[in-house]
Amino acid sequence: MKIQSLTKLFLVAGVSCLMGSSLFGQGQTWVGTAGDGLWATALNWSGNAIPYGGTNIIGQSGAAVSVTGATAINVPTLYVGGIGTTPVLNINTTGTSYLNQLTIGDAGNNFSGIVNWTQGTLGRTGNLNTEIDICHASGYTGESATLNFGSTSSATAPVYLGGFGSTQVYVGTQAGTTGTLNLTGYGTFDTYDHVGGASTFPTGNISLGSWTNGNGTLNVVGGNLIIKTGTLSIGTDPNNGTQSGAHGVFNATIDSTGFSTILCGGTTTAGKYAVQLGGSGHSYFNLTLGSGFSTTVGQVFTLIDSATTIHNTFDSLAQGATISNSGYSFTVSYTGASSFSGGDAFTLTTSAVPEPQTWVMLFSGFGMLMGFRRMRRNG
Repeated sequence: MKIQSLTKLFLVAGVSCLMGSSLFGQGQTWVGTAGDGLWATALNWSGNAIPYGGTNIIGQSGAAVSVTGATAINVPTLYVGGIGTTPVLNINTTGTSYLNQLTIGDAGNNFSGIVNWTQGTLGRTGNLNTEIDICHASGYTGESATLNFGSTSSATAPVYLGGFGSTQVYVGTQAGTTGTLNLTGYGTFDTYDHVGGASTFPTGNISLGSWTNGNGTLNVVGGNLIIKTGTLSIGTDPNNGTQSGAHGVFNATIDSTGFSTILCGGTTTAGKYAVQLGGSGHSYFNLTLGSGFSTTVGQVFTLIDSATTIHNTFDSLAQGATISNSGYSFTVSYTGASSFSGGDAFTLTTSAVPEPQTWVMLFSGFGMLMGFRRMRRNG
């Protein structure tokens, strides 16, 4: 969908949210009359009808909408966002949903919204793109939106599958917007085009803060998720290169389960790359070592696996740079061993671990502190 068309839709959607009624033919607006917060209750929707077509809106003040049981979302377009409040959509269903476009926070200035996706599959049907927009509308400022994806259990792991042609996930791409994509626990987040449709580049793209003054953040925690995308752009427009003020952040947490490697299978087309990072001051990487983390010198952690050369570097992290956390040190590489023929990988190699005496000192200090506390109590 072209940006101009999206902008018009967002503007009308914003007006519709404020008026509390849908302006889109078959589309419905959440009114919450039943008071149970359930998607599948007709009384909760304008016109007393569960959405089945058109463009649908969850934007009522204080709305928290839950999709549960065997219920599924089967509508072309869904907006989640409000002004002065933050509507929440909870997707925890055993069913398979079909959406052409899930838009969070995009409808006007200062819109915000949250989607918590802990169970259920978003599949594809026909020529649907299954696009996810987390603050992607142009012309608005102050927008803030978050998608939390993943389950604490492998038995209920959610699934997002890319669809036809140039499937996209946009995160805080536009000026004055702040978008966050949290991938945590078990699940499959797969934007890649499984249909083999239109050859439009890029295919299955995840864009973080990619356009002028946009702010996009990707948080990946632990090693239980399957993450696959065609291309990954952080702080840069995948089509037109680095943009003024674009700001993309990749926060990675490695814990006892390891790390969920991002597989980028896109191919180079007219100077474009499977992984494209913004220039100085545009893309950032932060490392956190989670609970139960341990490693040995020489161990390699592959965070991004690219089918092509990784273009550019994270700001202040040149090839061979060293980063430290909790006494561990790691060497950064953008040319690590890739699972793709001719590709490269963004890797961290353990170069130092805490010395044994460091742990002794830490425990000794802790013991002294507890001793002082006992003395004060006895005194």
